[in-house]
Amino acid sequence: MQHLINITTDGQGSEVVSARDLHSFLEVTERFNSWCSRMFEYGFIENQDFTSVKNFALVNNGAKREIDDYHLTIDTAKEIAMLQRSEKGKEIRQYFIQYEKRSKELIGQLTKPQSDVEILSNAVLIANRLLVEKEQQIQKLAPKAEYVDKVLTSSTGINVTTIAKELGMTAKMLNQKLKEAGVQYENNGHYVLYAKYQHRNLAELKTHHYEKDGKSFTKHYLVWTEVGRVFIHNLFNDDLSWSKPNRPKVVTNRV
Repeated sequence: MQHLINITTDGQGSEVVSARDLHSFLEVTERFNSWCSRMFEYGFIENQDFTSVKNFALVNNGAKREIDDYHLTIDTAKEIAMLQRSEKGKEIRQYFIQYEKRSKELIGQLTKPQSDVEILSNAVLIANRLLVEKEQQIQKLAPKAEYVDKVLTSSTGINVTTIAKELGMTAKMLNQKLKEAGVQYENNGHYVLYAKYQHRNLAELKTHHYEKDGKSFTKHYLVWTEVGRVFIHNLFNDDLSWSKPNRPKVVTNRV
């Protein structure tokens, strides 16, 4: 069975699904917190159908940030998937049904009286199934790991105009927002990061040499790394799944 989403066990030994994982798989555009509130209004009971928990997510500088999440029972996750009325909802609902069916089959095999040969044979079959599922899970996570290893460590510079377009604004607007957020300031005609951001691999100062009227000139400008690009999106991208209250705190600097 193809691995689509992690199913874990809570402190009481019950199988549960992360609401954030489900929200991500379903490709819901609505913000996570408001989506959960709307879903739970369909009659789900807290501490019975879902439980509030705290999880951790990696932020742009590699640190962990505490975020709100919910443990959903398998039945709750199936009902929420059905409420989406989408192909992704149908797909994950069928996945949960097949998962429960397979679990019952495994339990039946383990509880049925068997000979030593049958026990060993079934143990090998179960181990092989688990290895296949784990391999599928690793393959699914591989692109994310490659992004972290290759992209976030890349030194390739991205100009502010490119990032501004991704956010639906002009470079001038984005630079102003970064100034107001206390991330950068103007110095001799170019932008410089404040000290607390200078050693986080967010951006670097580039020098451009040019000639005019037979004279040589230099111009300095700030370019952002992939880490910096993620940092800016975390600050200003309203389409991210985590809500504004969970965003990095920035303090306005005045010079």
